[in-house]
Amino acid sequence: MKNLFLFFKSLLRSDLPFDTNEEEAQIYTPREFVSGFIPLPRHAKPLEAAWHAAAVALETERIRIIHRVSDNGIYFIAAAAATFASHPNAKTPLSAVLPDANGYKGDGAYLIEMGSGIVAVIIKEQSKLQSYIGERVNALRFAGTHQQYWPTECESWVGYTQFESRHARRLSSISILLGMIVTGIFISVSVAISVTSGFVAHRKDIALDSIRAEQLATATQLGSQPSDAYTEYRKLTEPVVSMGGKLIHFESTGDTTHFKAEFPQWVTNLGSLGSGIQTHSEGDHIVATK
Repeated sequence: MKNLFLFFKSLLRSDLPFDTNEEEAQIYTPREFVSGFIPLPRHAKPLEAAWHAAAVALETERIRIIHRVSDNGIYFIAAAAATFASHPNAKTPLSAVLPDANGYKGDGAYLIEMGSGIVAVIIKEQSKLQSYIGERVNALRFAGTHQQYWPTECESWVGYTQFESRHARRLSSISILLGMIVTGIFISVSVAISVTSGFVAHRKDIALDSIRAEQLATATQLGSQPSDAYTEYRKLTEPVVSMGGKLIHFESTGDTTHFKAEFPQWVTNLGSLGSGIQTHSEGDHIVATK
């Protein structure tokens, strides 16, 4: 059950990185990107808010973005989608600057080599991201006294349409899983009902066999009594058995007959047993005596 809950939770999370083919993914960070932090909006989804902020900064709506929700806001890094033409499945170690991302180590300066002596750096502080791209000496100067990290863990740059596609697949997965669970529950209930019905039927057969055996034993004992007593016994057993009851005691002497019988609780009309019948409840049955 716990594993099932965790699976549902992972399906419903919207901040998970987009899954790409690791064999085709390339480590790539554009020379021009933006980073930032915005307060968590009240009436907008985090991705939409981060995408809008990045689009304004980059002056284009076609962007790739990586974001995380933390500190009552949204941290993000983004770049123009056109710069990924030769790297459609790109990923970047700079994603480690985002809280809860792979490689995240807390506040500090996150730096990566971009080739030809160029270094990119993003400084992570509480509710704040600052970025710089330039020659190594200038990048290190920009990092200043902050704790420096050179991350190797990467996450993928993702376009808005890819996020929407992922969301659609997640909903599809949830629908399929729910269908499987409902089907499993239905099958389990059906099996349980079948087993219970079989058990009840078996118990009923045992009870009826017990009643027949007791009545047969009583009839055998009465076989030696006068014919009038045996006749009274037969008259009594017929209505008792027809109402699902059981004759516990029978005694007939002359014109006087005494007996004790048990019946299910649902039996209400005991008039067929004759007059002078007294009844009371014992446990889950009714006891009739005369």
